[in-house]
Amino acid sequence: MDVPSLGESILAPARLLVEQAGRWLPIVVALAMVSALPEIVVQTYLPEALSFAGGWTEIDVDFIIASAGTLAIMCGMKLVLELVAYMLVFVVLADLTAGRTPRLWSGLGRLASWRLQGAWIVAGFFEQTAIDLWFLGAALLLIPFGLVTVAAYEEASGFKAFPRSLKLGTMDMGPAKVGVRIAIAVTLGFAISLLLSALVWLVSFVTSAGGAASPLFSILSGTLPDGGFALPAFGWKDAAKTLLLSPLAMLPTVYMMATQQVVYWQARRHEEAGGVGNAR
Repeated sequence: MDVPSLGESILAPARLLVEQAGRWLPIVVALAMVSALPEIVVQTYLPEALSFAGGWTEIDVDFIIASAGTLAIMCGMKLVLELVAYMLVFVVLADLTAGRTPRLWSGLGRLASWRLQGAWIVAGFFEQTAIDLWFLGAALLLIPFGLVTVAAYEEASGFKAFPRSLKLGTMDMGPAKVGVRIAIAVTLGFAISLLLSALVWLVSFVTSAGGAASPLFSILSGTLPDGGFALPAFGWKDAAKTLLLSPLAMLPTVYMMATQQVVYWQARRHEEAGGVGNAR
């Protein structure tokens, strides 16, 4: 059989996400927007709270403790909602890449396995490291560990998914090993996401920095304005922008999951064909 080229392993997940956007994107948009609500609440009321507490120059300890507790709760809510979104999207993409009709409840039932969850928790550490430190080459961790979650789900193998992932990840498949394909695709995906995020931030800063420019430049010059520094107001336009842009932060991880699943099935087919073929 023909072996998928390296470019195909990179582009196929993107094509899948575009073609099947109607099946996974609503999940990401809905839960990303809900998870952004705590951030909007904090940004809306923080300037007023700081003003009430005396600004940055006179904040009492009770205010700091109460604020830290509130922030911890809201960050926890955001993380839980994002995790739920990723799990739902994983189930949908797993069915699509396997050629199955997406069945969300059936997939969630498979996710409920304790053996699966145990393997996922350990594998999640390596995947999160690859996500957080991709710019340092941490995506190379995905060579041995990039297929653990998919193998555990598709083969119901629990912790046996680790040696299975290592075997598949280091298997030669045409011009690049299976795990190398995932590492390269994920690195490119996050690099492109960083570039797009920087452009969005730059445009946002240029269009909305007017009110914050004066105190910002004062801080950069080493001085504070008279009476302390008050944060600029966070209005409905800012809230709407935060809501609309919130799904963008989840897309690189969604692409990584799609890549893992697409490349897993490419590797499975290559393995079942005897590990032979020509790159195309």
